[in-house]
Amino acid sequence: SEGSSEGSSEGSSEGSSRGQAGADDGPTAKPLVFGYHPHGLYPCGLTWFYRLAAFREAFPDVRPVALTASVIFRLPLLSELLMWAGCREVTRAAMCGALASERAVALVPGGQSELVYTPRAHRSAAQGGAEVVLCTRHRGFVRVAIEQGADLVPVFCFGEIHGMTNLISMPRLQAATYRWLGFPIPFLPGGRWGLPIPLPGRHGRGTAFVVGPRVRVPPAPERGGRVDDETVRAVHRQYYREVQTLFERHKRAWGYDDVSLVLSNG
Repeated sequence: SEGSSEGSSEGSSEGSSRGQAGADDGPTAKPLVFGYHPHGLYPCGLTWFYRLAAFREAFPDVRPVALTASVIFRLPLLSELLMWAGCREVTRAAMCGALASERAVALVPGGQSELVYTPRAHRSAAQGGAEVVLCTRHRGFVRVAIEQGADLVPVFCFGEIHGMTNLISMPRLQAATYRWLGFPIPFLPGGRWGLPIPLPGRHGRGTAFVVGPRVRVPPAPERGGRVDDETVRAVHRQYYREVQTLFERHKRAWGYDDVSLVLSNG
């Protein structure tokens, strides 16, 4: 049942946990692709949610390799920090290699295109209400998962997106520069007092990572075969249904009662 394959891990100072996930995982289990949502300004949790005690208890033999945007590896210092943390570029080759060697990866399916929509998570009721926008147009991670025989596992982080916001909100320009340059500009992150200091948690809550049930993929095609597009679309739809269910089930516990989850294909 779903209840035996879902759990949550708090990333706050209390470090408590609830539920259990991955009960059928083990050294001989299928590879796993953990999809991390949302991107926010800095998806720092992508590199450490799987290091929490609750995750290690639920997935004792799983150590995902975090895959991050290629543009980040072009930045001095930050690239060294990512490599020190064991991260790799989010490319097809890197994903296939990590699934073959480590049997698990973690990535952000929405990618940096979600940066454009981060300010909407900070809107008040008078401004139209807070929304967490997930960009769903990327399907490549689903195709690779099927080809490699890896099940998909949704992970939703509550709290991280509200820690920082882009102080300059120009959605059209930022969407255009993302398409042209691979990064949305202008980009001026800020938190408390406009400084790069995280804002207090939403309604006094900390940061929480909720891991959903795995989405099992159909058998991989024979060697040299290609996964048909309809199969990819079907698994993609099922995956995002699980993401929505995960959000709706846990949003009240983490102070997201008045926040809407929006799936955008833009």
